[in-house]
Amino acid sequence: MRQKKATRNVEKALLWYKPLVAALTGDRRRCEAFPKPRKNSAGTKAPLVRESMDAPDCVIEPLRDAEDIQQCARMMVSSEPWTTLRRTYEEALQVLHDASRETYVARSGGQLVGFLILCMTGAFVGYIQTVCVDPRWRRRRFGSALIRFAEQRIFREQPNVFMCVSSFNLNAQRLYLRLGYEVVGDLKNYVVAGLSEILLRKTIAPLKDWKSVRPRQ
Repeated sequence: MRQKKATRNVEKALLWYKPLVAALTGDRRRCEAFPKPRKNSAGTKAPLVRESMDAPDCVIEPLRDAEDIQQCARMMVSSEPWTTLRRTYEEALQVLHDASRETYVARSGGQLVGFLILCMTGAFVGYIQTVCVDPRWRRRRFGSALIRFAEQRIFREQPNVFMCVSSFNLNAQRLYLRLGYEVVGDLKNYVVAGLSEILLRKTIAPLKDWKSVRPRQ
Protein backbone atom coordinates (compact mmCIF):
# COMPACT_ATOMS: atom_id res chain seq x y z
CA MET A 1 0.00 0.00 0.00
CA ARG A 2 2.79 2.42 0.86
CA GLN A 3 4.54 1.78 -2.45
CA LYS A 4 1.33 2.32 -4.42
CA LYS A 5 0.66 5.53 -2.49
CA ALA A 6 4.20 6.78 -3.17
CA THR A 7 3.77 6.04 -6.88
CA ARG A 8 0.48 7.95 -6.99
CA ASN A 9 2.12 10.89 -5.23
CA VAL A 10 4.94 11.00 -7.78
CA GLU A 11 2.50 10.80 -10.67
CA LYS A 12 0.50 13.63 -9.15
CA ALA A 13 3.62 15.74 -8.59
CA LEU A 14 4.69 15.26 -12.21
CA LEU A 15 1.50 16.60 -13.77
CA TRP A 16 2.68 18.24 -16.94
CA TYR A 17 3.64 21.89 -16.72
CA LYS A 18 3.75 21.91 -12.93
CA PRO A 19 7.32 23.03 -12.26
CA LEU A 20 6.44 23.96 -8.71
CA VAL A 21 7.41 20.42 -7.72
CA ALA A 22 10.78 22.03 -7.07
CA ALA A 23 9.37 23.28 -3.79
CA LEU A 24 9.14 19.67 -2.67
CA THR A 25 12.71 18.80 -3.56
CA GLY A 26 16.10 18.96 -2.05
CA ASP A 27 19.42 20.60 -1.77
CA ARG A 28 20.28 23.77 -3.71
CA ARG A 29 23.68 24.19 -2.08
CA ARG A 30 26.55 24.93 -4.38
CA CYS A 31 28.44 21.80 -5.38
CA GLU A 32 32.15 21.61 -4.81
CA ALA A 33 34.30 22.27 -7.86
CA PHE A 34 35.23 19.19 -9.81
CA PRO A 35 39.02 18.82 -10.09
CA LYS A 36 40.64 19.65 -13.40
CA PRO A 37 42.22 16.83 -15.41
CA ARG A 38 45.92 16.47 -14.65
CA LYS A 39 48.50 15.82 -17.36
CA ASN A 40 50.72 12.80 -17.16
CA SER A 41 54.37 12.56 -18.19
CA ALA A 42 53.37 12.08 -21.83
CA GLY A 43 51.55 15.40 -21.80
CA THR A 44 48.08 13.89 -22.15
CA LYS A 45 45.23 14.31 -19.72
CA ALA A 46 45.19 11.74 -16.96
CA PRO A 47 41.83 10.11 -16.12
CA LEU A 48 39.55 11.87 -13.69
CA VAL A 49 38.85 9.31 -10.98
CA ARG A 50 36.46 9.97 -8.15
CA GLU A 51 35.29 7.73 -5.36
CA SER A 52 31.66 8.48 -4.61
CA MET A 53 30.24 9.19 -1.18
CA ASP A 54 26.85 7.93 -2.43
CA ALA A 55 28.32 4.50 -3.17
CA PRO A 56 31.67 4.32 -1.32
CA ASP A 57 32.94 1.36 -3.34
CA CYS A 58 32.22 3.16 -6.64
CA VAL A 59 34.97 4.72 -8.77
CA ILE A 60 33.93 6.96 -11.68
CA GLU A 61 36.34 7.59 -14.54
CA PRO A 62 36.34 8.36 -18.29
CA LEU A 63 35.42 5.64 -20.75
CA ARG A 64 38.54 3.59 -21.48
CA ASP A 65 38.30 1.55 -24.65
CA ALA A 66 36.22 -0.40 -27.17
CA GLU A 67 35.46 -3.10 -24.60
CA ASP A 68 33.91 -0.48 -22.30
CA ILE A 69 31.88 0.89 -25.21
CA GLN A 70 30.51 -2.53 -26.13
CA GLN A 71 29.66 -3.35 -22.53
CA CYS A 72 27.86 -0.03 -22.07
CA ALA A 73 25.91 -0.56 -25.30
CA ARG A 74 24.78 -4.01 -24.18
CA MET A 75 23.82 -2.62 -20.80
CA MET A 76 21.73 0.13 -22.40
CA VAL A 77 19.73 -2.00 -24.83
CA SER A 78 18.96 -4.68 -22.23
CA SER A 79 17.45 -2.34 -19.63
CA GLU A 80 14.72 0.23 -19.16
CA PRO A 81 13.90 2.81 -20.35
CA TRP A 82 15.75 1.92 -23.56
CA THR A 83 13.93 -1.36 -24.17
CA THR A 84 10.60 0.48 -24.19
CA LEU A 85 12.14 3.25 -26.32
CA ARG A 86 13.34 0.55 -28.76
CA ARG A 87 16.99 1.56 -28.71
CA THR A 88 19.06 -0.78 -30.89
CA TYR A 89 22.60 -1.97 -30.22
CA GLU A 90 23.85 -0.09 -33.28
CA GLU A 91 22.20 3.12 -32.07
CA ALA A 92 23.73 2.67 -28.64
CA LEU A 93 27.19 2.22 -30.18
CA GLN A 94 26.70 5.38 -32.23
CA VAL A 95 25.82 7.40 -29.12
CA LEU A 96 28.80 6.02 -27.21
CA HIS A 97 31.19 6.81 -30.08
CA ASP A 98 30.06 10.45 -30.30
CA ALA A 99 33.25 12.46 -29.76
CA SER A 100 31.26 15.60 -28.89
CA ARG A 101 30.04 13.95 -25.67
CA GLU A 102 31.79 13.19 -22.41
CA THR A 103 31.32 9.59 -21.27
CA TYR A 104 32.22 8.28 -17.81
CA VAL A 105 31.86 4.81 -16.36
CA ALA A 106 31.24 3.65 -12.79
CA ARG A 107 33.17 0.65 -11.51
CA SER A 108 32.76 -1.35 -8.34
CA GLY A 109 35.32 -3.97 -7.45
CA GLY A 110 36.72 -3.65 -10.97
CA GLN A 111 33.35 -4.34 -12.60
CA LEU A 112 31.65 -1.82 -14.86
CA VAL A 113 28.28 -1.19 -13.20
CA GLY A 114 27.00 1.92 -14.98
CA PHE A 115 27.83 4.87 -17.18
CA LEU A 116 27.05 8.50 -17.82
CA ILE A 117 26.97 10.63 -21.01
CA LEU A 118 27.19 14.44 -20.77
CA CYS A 119 26.68 17.15 -23.39
CA MET A 120 28.65 20.32 -22.68
CA THR A 121 27.85 22.09 -25.97
CA GLY A 122 24.75 23.36 -27.75
CA ALA A 123 21.54 24.98 -26.54
CA PHE A 124 21.40 23.06 -23.26
CA VAL A 125 24.98 23.14 -22.03
CA GLY A 126 25.19 20.82 -19.06
CA TYR A 127 22.75 18.22 -20.36
CA ILE A 128 22.86 14.73 -18.85
CA GLN A 129 22.07 12.71 -21.95
CA THR A 130 22.25 9.27 -20.38
CA VAL A 131 22.44 7.73 -16.92
CA CYS A 132 22.51 3.94 -17.05
CA VAL A 133 23.09 1.41 -14.28
CA ASP A 134 23.25 -2.32 -14.87
CA PRO A 135 19.93 -3.76 -13.61
CA ARG A 136 21.88 -6.22 -11.44
CA TRP A 137 23.51 -3.30 -9.61
CA ARG A 138 20.51 -1.02 -9.16
CA ARG A 139 19.23 0.12 -5.76
CA ARG A 140 22.81 0.41 -4.49
CA ARG A 141 23.09 4.20 -5.04
CA PHE A 142 25.23 3.97 -8.17
CA GLY A 143 22.67 6.07 -10.05
CA SER A 144 22.87 8.78 -7.40
CA ALA A 145 26.67 8.61 -7.52
CA LEU A 146 26.71 9.13 -11.29
CA ILE A 147 24.34 12.08 -11.08
CA ARG A 148 26.33 13.74 -8.28
CA PHE A 149 29.45 13.28 -10.38
CA ALA A 150 27.71 14.88 -13.38
CA GLU A 151 26.55 17.83 -11.28
CA GLN A 152 30.04 18.52 -9.99
CA ARG A 153 31.41 18.36 -13.52
CA ILE A 154 28.71 20.66 -14.94
CA PHE A 155 28.55 23.16 -12.06
CA ARG A 156 32.23 23.81 -12.54
CA GLU A 157 31.31 25.53 -15.82
CA GLN A 158 27.54 26.18 -15.85
CA PRO A 159 24.83 26.95 -13.28
CA ASN A 160 22.23 24.59 -14.77
CA VAL A 161 21.94 20.85 -15.17
CA PHE A 162 19.35 19.51 -17.61
CA MET A 163 18.10 15.99 -18.23
CA CYS A 164 15.08 14.16 -19.60
CA VAL A 165 13.21 11.27 -18.00
CA SER A 166 10.63 9.09 -19.71
CA SER A 167 7.02 9.49 -18.59
CA PHE A 168 6.77 5.79 -17.74
CA ASN A 169 10.03 5.66 -15.75
CA LEU A 170 8.60 6.32 -12.29
CA ASN A 171 11.60 5.01 -10.35
CA ALA A 172 13.91 7.48 -12.10
CA GLN A 173 11.40 10.28 -11.56
CA ARG A 174 11.40 9.63 -7.82
CA LEU A 175 15.21 9.69 -7.74
CA TYR A 176 15.51 12.94 -9.69
CA LEU A 177 12.90 14.70 -7.57
CA ARG A 178 14.71 13.59 -4.44
CA LEU A 179 17.97 14.99 -5.83
CA GLY A 180 16.42 18.40 -6.37
CA TYR A 181 15.33 18.48 -10.03
CA GLU A 182 12.26 20.36 -11.19
CA VAL A 183 9.97 19.80 -14.17
CA VAL A 184 10.36 22.52 -16.80
CA GLY A 185 8.68 20.95 -19.84
CA ASP A 186 7.00 17.99 -21.49
CA LEU A 187 8.13 16.69 -24.90
CA LYS A 188 5.16 14.65 -26.10
CA ASN A 189 5.70 11.85 -28.60
CA TYR A 190 9.40 12.71 -28.65
CA VAL A 191 10.95 9.25 -29.01
CA VAL A 192 7.98 6.86 -29.16
CA ALA A 193 4.39 7.72 -30.00
CA GLY A 194 2.17 8.01 -26.93
CA LEU A 195 5.05 8.61 -24.52
CA SER A 196 6.63 11.81 -23.25
CA GLU A 197 10.12 12.86 -22.28
CA ILE A 198 9.95 15.15 -19.24
CA LEU A 199 12.56 17.90 -19.28
CA LEU A 200 14.12 18.52 -15.85
CA ARG A 201 16.45 21.18 -14.52
CA LYS A 202 18.52 21.75 -11.41
CA THR A 203 20.04 25.19 -10.94
CA ILE A 204 22.33 26.97 -8.51
CA ALA A 205 22.10 30.50 -9.99
CA PRO A 206 20.59 32.54 -12.84
CA LEU A 207 22.87 32.88 -15.85
CA LYS A 208 23.33 36.63 -15.25
CA ASP A 209 24.47 36.05 -11.68
CA TRP A 210 26.64 33.04 -12.44
CA LYS A 211 30.04 34.72 -12.46
CA SER A 212 29.55 36.02 -8.93
CA VAL A 213 29.01 32.53 -7.48
CA ARG A 214 31.15 30.44 -9.79
CA PRO A 215 33.51 28.15 -7.87
CA ARG A 216 37.13 29.16 -8.16
CA GLN A 217 39.29 26.97 -10.39
